[in-house]
Amino acid sequence: MFTLRRSVPLLAVCGLLAAGGLPGVTAPAIAQGVDPSPTPDPAVTPTPAPTAAPATPTPAPTATPVPTATPLPAGSRKPAVAIRTPTAAGETTGTIAGRVNPYGLPTTYAFEWGTSSKVYGQLTPAGSVAVGATATVTADLAGLAPNTRYVYRVVATNALGTVKSSARSVTTTRGLTGATLKAARTTLDWGGVTVVSGAVSGTVPVGATVRLMRQNAPYTRAYSEVGSTKAGAAGTFAFSISRIWETARLKVVADAGGTDGVATAASGAVRPVITSAKTPGVESGVVTVRSRVLARLTLSSRTSRSAVLRGVVYPSSSDTRVALQRRAASGRWITVSRPTLRRPSGSERGTFAKRVSRSAARTLRYRMVVTPNDDGAHLTTTAKSVYVPRKR
Repeated sequence: MFTLRRSVPLLAVCGLLAAGGLPGVTAPAIAQGVDPSPTPDPAVTPTPAPTAAPATPTPAPTATPVPTATPLPAGSRKPAVAIRTPTAAGETTGTIAGRVNPYGLPTTYAFEWGTSSKVYGQLTPAGSVAVGATATVTADLAGLAPNTRYVYRVVATNALGTVKSSARSVTTTRGLTGATLKAARTTLDWGGVTVVSGAVSGTVPVGATVRLMRQNAPYTRAYSEVGSTKAGAAGTFAFSISRIWETARLKVVADAGGTDGVATAASGAVRPVITSAKTPGVESGVVTVRSRVLARLTLSSRTSRSAVLRGVVYPSSSDTRVALQRRAASGRWITVSRPTLRRPSGSERGTFAKRVSRSAARTLRYRMVVTPNDDGAHLTTTAKSVYVPRKR
């Protein structure tokens, strides 16, 4: 053990130790070869340092190519348009036309149309014009009102702009304005024949259809079609009705038909169909053809004192009533009997037989009156009278 007589700075002492020690001072630990490093504690297991994950390289951003403008063909410009007169006009249809020059660029077109050039209101489906020379373009219009003026213009568009033509007009025809009907005979015996005829007025399209409609008494059901024909060049028509079995109302309905438009393409032009509709029809007035019961009275046999009268009625039912009448000397008809009709099963034929006395003073005249009682389907009928000779 020793004592430092004066204070020595700590750093100086450390430097001396590193250089070999202080004079007269021995470093036993180093001299004996002992490792000055601390001895690890055998109970403590060292934890390995975590391994760093390899860095993922970031891809370099890809440069977006800058679009380049496609040069337009030489001489390209806005399309040129011109309006043309309509190529067709019907009662409810019309075909309008124009011309379009695309000037080297793909071009679309359409027609604006309506009843006023201030607000056209309607536009046809778009069509296209091939790049090249000027093309004629058309559009079919349908479902128009008869006798109406429509205006139209063509509108064309390409990459350089839109142009519109001047306006023109198309006027539909008057179409059918009315129909007449008359019957050659309006009162017929049961099963009788008649002819009904008439005419359609207005602008009559070729092949106008006239349909005969019928409604049977007591008129509780709707009209039904019983035949059709085509109007002649002057709009005239006729129907022959072979059998009228019961009272009926007749009328005709006339129309010009009308078909859907058909799209066509020719010379680079497209004809779009706008709509389709049937031509409005016109109706005639009603003609009533009345059917009366078919009744016959005959003198079938006679003796010196009496005679037998027979009656036949078509059609008959349980509600049919028959009155057998004789004419008095005063001229009045007096009912002398109300015979009951006999009707075979399933038949509309009714019959009766009645024996009457002969007069010594004069010839007697008889008739029968048939009342059908069938809600107006048949008229009351008086059969032709017969004579019963006086006794001799």
